[in-house]
Amino acid sequence: MGLVGCVFLLVPMTVMTFLPDGNMKLSSLIVTIVAVVLFAMSIALGTKASNQELLTATAAYTAVLVVFVGSDVAPSPGES
Repeated sequence: MGLVGCVFLLVPMTVMTFLPDGNMKLSSLIVTIVAVVLFAMSIALGTKASNQELLTATAAYTAVLVVFVGSDVAPSPGES
């Protein structure tokens, strides 16, 4: 189960890291939505979690991905 959790965190972050710069925010949002839906479905179908546990786990997972999306650091004025 730990390996699955690692994959669910590392794959979306890796995909978002290598996205083209053109429309990065929209692309990151789409990757986040797809990852969250897949995560929620896997928890719902793969465990005996209650609705409250499913909501809590999905909210925590979403918070981690949103922090990664929001941590996009803009280059300084002198950098290219």
